[in-house]
Amino acid sequence: MGPAKEVRVSIVNNNQLPIFGACGVQVTFQPPDSTNDIALQVFMPEGWNNKFLTVGNGGFDGGFNTAEMVARIAHGFAVMSTDTGHRSSGVDYTWASGSNGQAKQTDWGWRAMHFSVPIAKKVVELFYASAPAKSYYAGCSTGGRQGLKLLENPPSPDAFDGYLIGAPADNRYLMPWVSYVQTINSPDPILEEEVQYINRVVLGACEKDQFGLVADIEVCRNKLMDRTVYGTPCANGQTAPACLSELQINNTMAMLRPGPVDSGHDESGKGFIHEGYDPGATFAFAVSADMSIYPYLESLGFGTEFGKNFLNASIVWNPADTGAEYTDLTYKWDSSHNISPNFRTEWTFSKPVILYAGQRDYVIPGRHTAALHEKLKARAANGNFKYFEVPGMDHCFNIGAHLGNPAWYMGGGGLSGILPFQGGAAPWIEKGSDIVQPGTDALMALDAWATGAGAPDQLQATGFVANSLRKDATTGKVSYRVGPSLTGSISPID
Repeated sequence: MGPAKEVRVSIVNNNQLPIFGACGVQVTFQPPDSTNDIALQVFMPEGWNNKFLTVGNGGFDGGFNTAEMVARIAHGFAVMSTDTGHRSSGVDYTWASGSNGQAKQTDWGWRAMHFSVPIAKKVVELFYASAPAKSYYAGCSTGGRQGLKLLENPPSPDAFDGYLIGAPADNRYLMPWVSYVQTINSPDPILEEEVQYINRVVLGACEKDQFGLVADIEVCRNKLMDRTVYGTPCANGQTAPACLSELQINNTMAMLRPGPVDSGHDESGKGFIHEGYDPGATFAFAVSADMSIYPYLESLGFGTEFGKNFLNASIVWNPADTGAEYTDLTYKWDSSHNISPNFRTEWTFSKPVILYAGQRDYVIPGRHTAALHEKLKARAANGNFKYFEVPGMDHCFNIGAHLGNPAWYMGGGGLSGILPFQGGAAPWIEKGSDIVQPGTDALMALDAWATGAGAPDQLQATGFVANSLRKDATTGKVSYRVGPSLTGSISPID
């Protein structure tokens, strides 16, 4: 491949950049084998720590991860984000179809990130008159998938000195199961009151940890395969929160089991399209009173819209389907746009990698990331691989009000730029804070590891006192309180 072409440079206007004496630069370019425009932005703070950070994206969104960029320039990093070659909301998939759709899918899949990294590093070097001493990657979900792809196929051997990868959406086999669950969850959907009832069943049937969450997920899963734990099914006009219908009990149990099997497309031979939701995670997502939990996920287009716009396939599931045709199409898409099929079994990597997942993940089951850990740990040279499971984290973030506010914050990819805030100034936690240290922030732990301090033997996850999180409406600076019962040490899993 040749160099990028049609390069254009502009200054980024962001009212938070002056807080850190930072300069923002946007570079728009075309990759050598495409006429699509790809844009990247780099934020470079005055108090630079001589380190470069690439942050990942989320979902199918097109645009920059500005919140995470602001959060990390606050800690001294020069930070880059790519728009992945398109601009869209998270529920707009139409950019992936049409005459230019295949090229844009390639940009989103890997090409935008692959070419943006070296350009951004050159911008940083020119701006500071010094190349970064260390370079890192951090991302979760789609950002986790991007991190795996960079690990497999970095722009250059020395592109990164460490990777922080959370709940990677590395396998599009997950997509059809969302559509399947959409089907089996009607005509008697699980709504908010049923979600609350199921939470009580889970926590009543299963042993709890120090945070009041499920202590042993697999033991709990087995208990929930016994219909009697759900109580007597609704009868004579009864409804939740007093009981569940027969169909709702069936659906709940189905969601906890592994999905359809397709052994022909899984190098491990296990072949589950979806590993099955974990108890405690499955029903921890808050939904509105008039929308069931699973149509919410489907409303994001995870199944049908992905199929229509990425695969040119119409998805109509019924409970008897195994999804073989759709899975075959998805496999072919993965092979050409995503992580290579042999990555999990043949690739060897030598740079430090921290992989993590939330034990309450309602999008990518914890089982999926745990299985990925089992495959990857043998590929890491010199033990340069650590895997953490975070008790109170759901899909990349925190589980919210359903089960209190247990320990979930540990500085993972996207975390410091999200917190529980929407809109306005991007939130950031002050440099030097107790929760921006190698023992409490996974990126800081990765940095310490890559600079000679050794691999982290534990991380301290943090939960926040209810209603204590405050964000300055102008600057975005966050204040918070942490209670003694809201923190917990998490150790890497061998």
